[in-house]
Amino acid sequence: MSPDRKPSRRGLIGVVAAMALALVGCGGEPEAQAPVVQTEAAFVVEAAIVRGMKPAFAQVDSVDAVSARARIGGTIAELRVREGAEVARGDVIAVITDARLPLQAQAEGAQAEAVAAQLAQARSDLARYETLHADGFYPTQRLEQQRAQVRALEDQVVAARSQRAVTVETRSQGAVLAPVSGKVLRVPARRGGVVAAGEEIALVGSAYVLKLRLPERHAGLLQEGGTIDVELTEGSRAKGRVRKIYPALEDGRVEADIDVDGLADRIFGERVRVWTPSDERRAIIVPQAYLALRYGVDFARVQSADGTVHEIVVRRGEPVEAPGVANAVEILSGLAPGDRIVPFERNAP
Repeated sequence: MSPDRKPSRRGLIGVVAAMALALVGCGGEPEAQAPVVQTEAAFVVEAAIVRGMKPAFAQVDSVDAVSARARIGGTIAELRVREGAEVARGDVIAVITDARLPLQAQAEGAQAEAVAAQLAQARSDLARYETLHADGFYPTQRLEQQRAQVRALEDQVVAARSQRAVTVETRSQGAVLAPVSGKVLRVPARRGGVVAAGEEIALVGSAYVLKLRLPERHAGLLQEGGTIDVELTEGSRAKGRVRKIYPALEDGRVEADIDVDGLADRIFGERVRVWTPSDERRAIIVPQAYLALRYGVDFARVQSADGTVHEIVVRRGEPVEAPGVANAVEILSGLAPGDRIVPFERNAP
């Protein structure tokens, strides 16, 4: 281009436009992107009356925990169960022996035989005396005495045989039977040990439940057939059903049995975290599916009146029970009643 030639006006406009584009590409302010329009169903945030859930601890217990006890005193000759074994009602779990019982049964049997021999002799004499009495050679008074002696010996035979039967039955009671069907929870006895009558040999429990104890002011919040949340594994909750509420308070606490699946493999006496109903209150609630957790921070997508969607940070509370809202969770901050939120895209990172 000649130095004397001036650039045209159209050329100057093109140079200015090129310089502006270069400045934008070299780090100038980026062009604002248009907000994404959300077409999915929205949820209107509302403040509802909810019943909060208060954390507590329940203990794994048995519906029927019954002690299998020794019915006789003696030495434990056999112990057939260990802790954790499954037994059925009537199974022999231990055998107790007493060395005196066989000797006592033998002595009582010999005594019964001796009395039976005396009875046989007395009956033979009575038959002879009755013959003499019929011929007029034996007095009636002596005959009646002989008959009374026979009846007394018959009673002695019955008593001796009954006493021997009692001893034999006592010996058979050395077998300790399982009182209920279930799992052996505790075996305090040991083979070869000496036990007294009534001493516990094993503790057998049937189906497991959670034993919940709450202060008496919470008694009105529990209802038979109601549900509570149970944390059997960390980070997940299961629904438990209130099976029974005991009518009497113990140490100022109300007791309740909770049925929940998954207790078969738990340890007897283990503590499990639960969430029990608390007082009603007003709270801002949203379905849990409308929230997303990223790097420890909860986000929600708020939809404006024109349909645009913006992500905001919210503070999540505890799950609550609210009518008409499944898996409801309380929002402590970030949302207000009337806000419209939409779920996150499934393919969103």
